[in-house]
Amino acid sequence: MTFNGSENSLVALIHISDLHFGESFPNEAGFFTQVASNLPGVGGLLPHSYQAARALSARIKQICRSFSERDVPLCVVFTGDLTKSGKEAEFLTGNTFLRSAHSLGAGNYVGLELKDGGTPVSGEADRALLFAIPGNHDIWSRSDSKVLGIYRQTFPGNYPLFLEMHSRGPAVHIHGVDSTVNTPIGHKFARGRVAPEDLEIVEDRVRTGAGQKALQIVCIHHPLSDPPDKTFDLTMRLEQREMVCMRLYEARANLVLSGHVHEWFISQEGICGMPNQFTVGTGTQQCSKRSFAVMEVFESNIRIYVFEFDEIRKQFVPTNTPFELPISAGKRAALH
Repeated sequence: MTFNGSENSLVALIHISDLHFGESFPNEAGFFTQVASNLPGVGGLLPHSYQAARALSARIKQICRSFSERDVPLCVVFTGDLTKSGKEAEFLTGNTFLRSAHSLGAGNYVGLELKDGGTPVSGEADRALLFAIPGNHDIWSRSDSKVLGIYRQTFPGNYPLFLEMHSRGPAVHIHGVDSTVNTPIGHKFARGRVAPEDLEIVEDRVRTGAGQKALQIVCIHHPLSDPPDKTFDLTMRLEQREMVCMRLYEARANLVLSGHVHEWFISQEGICGMPNQFTVGTGTQQCSKRSFAVMEVFESNIRIYVFEFDEIRKQFVPTNTPFELPISAGKRAALH
C-alpha cells in the first residue's frame, strides 16, 4: 500500500515521537513483558520494537519518495523521547535510526537517513530534512557527562529552534521548544517545564512570522492539554500549560505538535485560548498502540493523515479519512 497525498500541497510534514530506543534491536515484547507493562512506572521504560521500527522506516521512506518526486518540500518533525532512559548506547541506536540506518544483515537496513538543518533538496528522497527536539526520557541520565555530550549531538542547535520552509505560497515557520527544563524530581515524574525566556523568544518569533503571513507551527514534547475524553495524571503535564497555551494562541500559532502521552488526538482551535493542536502517539515502543502522522500544509488549511501500526500485517496503515484543520486568518483578540 502506497501513500501519495494531494498534488497541490505547499509543504509536507511527517510527525513522529516517543520512539524510546533501547540499546539493541529487540523483537516484540513477550508475554511476561506485556503483563509487566501494565504496572505503574514500567510501561514508559520499555524499549522499541524491531518490527515497528522496520515498518516505520519503510513507510516514511516511501512517503518521502512520493513528495520528493513532486518537488514538495518535506520535513520530518520529531517531538522527543528518542531513548528509553537517556543512556549513551540508546542515543547511538536512536541517532543511527534517524540520521543513518542500521544494517541487520542480508541487505536489510532499518533507518530514516534524514539530514539536519538547511533546506529540503528536490530529488533527495532518502535525505529528507529532520527537525528534532528532546523529551523527558532523553534527559533521564543527564547527570552522566558522556550522555550529556551525545545528548547535545542528538539535539543540536540553540533553543528555541527555528526553521523556515519555503513553498510556492506562504513560508512555513517551525519553532522547537525544549519542555524538559525542570528539576531532577520533575524529570522523574515526567513533568514538563518551558524556561520563561524561551517562551518569550518563541512568542515574539511566532507573532513576527504571523505578521509576515507565514504559517506558524510550534513543536513541544509535552501537550498543551489533555485529550477531549481523558484527563492525564498531573505528573505527565506541562507546568503552567494554560498560560503557555494562551500566549501561543495570542501570538497566532497555527498549529502545535506534541507527543509524550503515547496516544494521538486532535484539539481544534475554538476553545478559548487554544490553538490547533495535534499530539501523536509513540512510533515504535513495545506494548503500545503505535502511530505517526503526515501533514499537508495548504494556504487555508492543514490536512492530517494518521497512520497506525497493524499488528497482524506489521505495517503502518492510514486510518479512515484525513482530518482538516482550518488556518485562522486575521489578528486574534487578546485574551485577558
